[in-house]
Amino acid sequence: MISKKNKFFSLLIFYIIFAGYFWYLDKFEFQK
Repeated sequence: MISKKNKFFSLLIFYIIFAGYFWYLDKFEFQK
């Protein structure tokens, strides 16, 4: 159960980083 929770946590972090990356690109394009 710990492994499953850890996997979910890792996936959540990956999703946040992925969303943040696209947000950064969108913001950069907007300023440009």
